[in-house]
Amino acid sequence: MKRKKIIFVCTGNTCRSPMAEAVLKDELKKRKIRWYSVSSAGLRAEEGSGLNPKSAAVLSDADIPVPAFASRQLTEKMIAEATAVVCMTETQRRELARYSNVTSMYALAGREIPDPYGQDVLVYRETLRAICAAMPYVIEKLGIRNEEGEGAAPAKAKKAPAAAKKGKAGSTARTSKSAVGARSAKSPKSGGGAKTAKASGSGTAKKKNTAKKKPTKS
Repeated sequence: MKRKKIIFVCTGNTCRSPMAEAVLKDELKKRKIRWYSVSSAGLRAEEGSGLNPKSAAVLSDADIPVPAFASRQLTEKMIAEATAVVCMTETQRRELARYSNVTSMYALAGREIPDPYGQDVLVYRETLRAICAAMPYVIEKLGIRNEEGEGAAPAKAKKAPAAAKKGKAGSTARTSKSAVGARSAKSPKSGGGAKTAKASGSGTAKKKNTAKKKPTKS
């Protein structure tokens, strides 16, 4: 199955969008939702920059795994390959309005995510809270879920046909044994018939010999 791609977008791709990426990845893992690829990018990103230390700190404090990260510039190819591109603000969304798969946190969850860059760690913590509060709505509105029947055939279930086959083989074996037993029961009759025929043949031969001897005596 082809993975569906969700991309979060902010300005520099070092604070908000990487936090949103980490939060959704963690949520999908908890919900055991598969076949989604989550990433982030920036409208004016400096390629290869690391995650802002304050973003990393608040994620760690919230027990959300901090991803190995390097910032990247959003490209048309990324947008074309994505199922949804989610901007942190309406201003960012309007910059990408020509693309039909671009949306925003406001459109999905009714709130924008302001830029905490250059502010105190408490602001970063509040930014993370806002992202976490919005994420269930993002998941619902984007229809992020496992496809019907996905993962419905566990390993144990796959063994069932083999077991049935084994049972059928056992039944065939029992039938075979029963058939062998039936032939064995008939064998004495056919054997006895053969002996009777042989005895009958022997008696006939004796009569023929007697008939030949009589003329000799006269």
